[in-house]
Amino acid sequence: MKWWKVLPVLASVLLVGCKEDFMTLHFDESLGEYTGRQIKGSYRQLLREAIRAQGIDLENAEIKLDRDDGKIIHIAVSNKVTSKQRDALRTFFEDIAKAREQSSMLVDMTVDAGPEATASASIPLNLEAHNRVQLMVRYNTLDWGLASAGQTGATVEIMCAMGGKLKGNIPFKPMDIYRIPDRSFEDVIIRRLGPTKHAVMTIRDSQLRELVVSGQIKLWDLPLPQLSFSSDHIPLFIELGSLGSHTIASDSMGFAGVTLENDNRYDHWWRECNDKVRQLGRPFSFHSGNTLDRLKAVTYPEQDVG
Repeated sequence: MKWWKVLPVLASVLLVGCKEDFMTLHFDESLGEYTGRQIKGSYRQLLREAIRAQGIDLENAEIKLDRDDGKIIHIAVSNKVTSKQRDALRTFFEDIAKAREQSSMLVDMTVDAGPEATASASIPLNLEAHNRVQLMVRYNTLDWGLASAGQTGATVEIMCAMGGKLKGNIPFKPMDIYRIPDRSFEDVIIRRLGPTKHAVMTIRDSQLRELVVSGQIKLWDLPLPQLSFSSDHIPLFIELGSLGSHTIASDSMGFAGVTLENDNRYDHWWRECNDKVRQLGRPFSFHSGNTLDRLKAVTYPEQDVG
């Protein structure tokens, strides 16, 4: 056998099977499973779909979780992936990072300074939404009283919500915020120690504003179950929509409130609420839920990440 004829063939086979690091994706939450060794199934599926959408065969690409940081994903590709396909993959992920950078969760709070003031100052506040969805209920006080006494069940409205806060340089210690009835969603009352404050809240991001105007979400309509004081943020609940009216058994209603966790429909309701978050889209998807919009930045092997 003439080895010098066989060696080039072996070399070409090795090159075809070899994959080189192409890009690194930086997310704002960990994509790793609880063990920290594998990518969460939902994220793995989304990444595979994104690669396939650019015409790349999954056999020619590899998705790897960073050894030290669960928020970092490495994508390697083989030499079978064309320059055009690489450019398409680069554009796909870079466009997500750019859109995230251009979005805003800022809300300008203009507090009524009183009749003696010449002008009211506008204070920029950043709306921060918690990643976890919560189930909340609305119910008639009489029904709650009868149910908690063990006499009957009660019909309640189940709401999907997310905890959140408006964070910034606030010149007083707020307790909570609520919309003034029969007024624009921008007109609110802020409770604090001392007299309440009237304020106008202006949402900067057009997509976020449209979600509020259309009624898909409500930012300051749900009351807080407990009041607290803070010097740097206003706590709130973000209402994501209703799951309708449901009859709750009396053992789920007590003097301390309603406990939905004991209801066998709880997991179903929870999944429905998570679906509502995904359906909201941007800018919420940049900060909540398991979506590729959680991508913050894209870097390449030749770049110094630092």
